[in-house]
Amino acid sequence: MQTPKILFTLLTSSLCYLFLATTSCFAGAVSVESGKQLFNNHELGGSKTDKSCNSCHDSGNGLEMSLNNTNLEKQINRCVVGALQGEALIVDSDEMQSVKKYLISLGQ
Repeated sequence: MQTPKILFTLLTSSLCYLFLATTSCFAGAVSVESGKQLFNNHELGGSKTDKSCNSCHDSGNGLEMSLNNTNLEKQINRCVVGALQGEALIVDSDEMQSVKKYLISLGQ
């Protein structure tokens, strides 16, 4: 009987999709929009708090000078590890590059 196997596959796929949608948010798509969504995601970097980047930096206010920050990835990870109590993002990951792209867009 194939029905239980099909249902299990559908359930597993659905749960995987929900997990990916909340944690990696558009994996494989580096964009300002993905960065903005990650900036507002309280699960960024596996955060152990209910904070997002937006909790401290409302709508990115005060971050307009990010385009001039030569250590932007380090600063992003300081916030992710410190305030969010999460794991540092891999510098060349889609998540890091999207957040970086969003922050840079604030000053353009």
